[in-house]
Amino acid sequence: MGANNIEKKMRYKKLDVSYDPVITGINNGGAQLELKENKSFISKEEKNKFNKYIDENLNNRDRVFLKTFKSINEEQISSIKYYPTRKKIKRTDFISYLPYELGLNYIISEKAYDIIKTYRIPLLLNKINIDIEGWENDKFYLIGFPMIPDTEIDLEKSIFYDTQRNEKVKFKSYQDYNEINFNLVALNLFLLNKYHYDIINIQGKGMFFSEELIYALKENNIIGFEIGEIILEN
Repeated sequence: MGANNIEKKMRYKKLDVSYDPVITGINNGGAQLELKENKSFISKEEKNKFNKYIDENLNNRDRVFLKTFKSINEEQISSIKYYPTRKKIKRTDFISYLPYELGLNYIISEKAYDIIKTYRIPLLLNKINIDIEGWENDKFYLIGFPMIPDTEIDLEKSIFYDTQRNEKVKFKSYQDYNEINFNLVALNLFLLNKYHYDIINIQGKGMFFSEELIYALKENNIIGFEIGEIILEN
């Protein structure tokens, strides 16, 4: 289980939703599902509450960071219905969707969530019930994990690749890092502080799952995700 050996240094890998047409059934590599503003919500009131939450996140990004995270009130949003973007999309456990909203990460199956929740995840997160047209017998959630700001990346240890200079680089200050951030690809990340989670969401770098959790997802035949090359050590 994920709660063992919490003080040991852990390794994580970046996890993304798959856009592979073989996995998703979308030939152009697009998203599997989409929200339809005039059809997805049970009532105008629920739509307004959802949109208000998203707007507040955009206006104050502190709301999506770990220490100041504001989760949406699940009782105010009974369910959101998503619609396939193509007729023959394939059923997966991690599902790509449009539009992406700040404070939300994935649509995932109940099967995937039941595995994830047995590991160490933040107490505060977003989890909204989702209905998918044509998949009425299955249960899904729209989930969002709080972010750790990129100011907590340990720049003296972390290694990046500068695509403009075609070389590996390190930084001594956040100011130096931020000046060329748009040219950087992370290779190996370290954080200044220890976080005892199996899922770590880093601002601008994406979602990182512990190797132990990734193994559990694969062992349980969870599909619809891809593992990247970036390694996070924490």
